[in-house]
Amino acid sequence: MKIAVADMAAECFPEDVDFAGFDGETAKRIEARVMAQITSGSRHRRYVLGRTVRIVLIAAVLLSLFTLSAYALGLFGFTWRRPEASETVKGTWAEQNAAGEKFDVGMYYPDAGMVIGFDCESAPRKIRFKPHWVPAELMVLDPDIVDEEGWYQKCGHWDDEDILYDISIGYAAPGYQLVVNGQVEVVKEEQWDGLSVRELTAAWDPSGTAGALAKVNYVLLFSEEYGYLLTVSGTAGFETLEHIAKELEIDVTDELYEYDPDFNIGILNLGRG
Repeated sequence: MKIAVADMAAECFPEDVDFAGFDGETAKRIEARVMAQITSGSRHRRYVLGRTVRIVLIAAVLLSLFTLSAYALGLFGFTWRRPEASETVKGTWAEQNAAGEKFDVGMYYPDAGMVIGFDCESAPRKIRFKPHWVPAELMVLDPDIVDEEGWYQKCGHWDDEDILYDISIGYAAPGYQLVVNGQVEVVKEEQWDGLSVRELTAAWDPSGTAGALAKVNYVLLFSEEYGYLLTVSGTAGFETLEHIAKELEIDVTDELYEYDPDFNIGILNLGRG
């Protein structure tokens, strides 16, 4: 669980404090405040990626406050690899026949240029988001993916020929793979506000694949703490996609994601339909 230092410190100092006036009672108030947040605070966490809070802490309590409010260790891992030239990446989807009997259907990806996997120690919690900046009209394909408070599960800007941007959510799950088809180039790897960020571009010949786009840029935001994968992708340039991503407000909810192991592979490539 992450706890914002600003939220805890704000109520710890009812009086004006300077170095000469610091005493043991102040430290006790801070410790009590932090422990109360840890044991009884809401498990929701909301933040905007592009906004950071800078806090000057009193030197005498710096070490103890940071120790008490340290971020939890990450429980989720993100891996990616390039398949061997002779490898056909494969997985399964479960189907049912007329009698209700379940059987596995093999899914094969001979054009895979990158395969994403996950390491999991627990079930991730679901998230939702609010875009605070987009370069063109925000659209939804299904009214059920936006709630009455204006939080989204998926949105973007699509037309008959192009997908300028798309914002989608995925989650870490044991044994699950995501495939990126085509010639994949890794552009950047860095950290934003506790998120692992990977940027890549995929050029894929979509011949015979209805709705596929020839070249798409991807900004992948992965939370090692909460286990979600937020993808901002489209034909827009990386500067535009980064701007969208950095202005997203993210809400980590209490609801756990339920992984269906009957579908252990998926495709990340963006397409219409």
